[in-house]
Amino acid sequence: MGCQGTPELYQLCPKKANYTWDYYFDQLFELGVKKRFVLGGYSVMQSQIELDIPSHPPWNKSAFATLKKRVKSEGGKILAALEVYSDGNFNKTVFAESVADFTKDYPVDGFRVSYLPKFPVEPRKQVLEAVNDLKMDSALW
Repeated sequence: MGCQGTPELYQLCPKKANYTWDYYFDQLFELGVKKRFVLGGYSVMQSQIELDIPSHPPWNKSAFATLKKRVKSEGGKILAALEVYSDGNFNKTVFAESVADFTKDYPVDGFRVSYLPKFPVEPRKQVLEAVNDLKMDSALW
């Protein structure tokens, strides 16, 4: 297993990868990536945070805790990327409760909301406003 492309890319690719959380983030830290992380895999549906693809496993709690400690020691932050699927009835209270539950297991510093051109803007705006009201970091991508 390895990289294809220029010799510069070969330096970034491990000779043998095992793709665990610890291995992956160790590689990034060795490359100098230490302060800003955006982790995906979750979405907002019916005002609640849930796995974006239900058949995928949730984040590893102990590995997340280790990553959070390392990133915090570098003065960095972790955002959870959220896809937003709206039924048009966003409930800020339900979302805030869902954020509280989510951050018990995964104490992220905030959320990044994806902008998808063919999806309505208003639900994303509502989620970002709710994140800001919770005094968390927010980003739109």
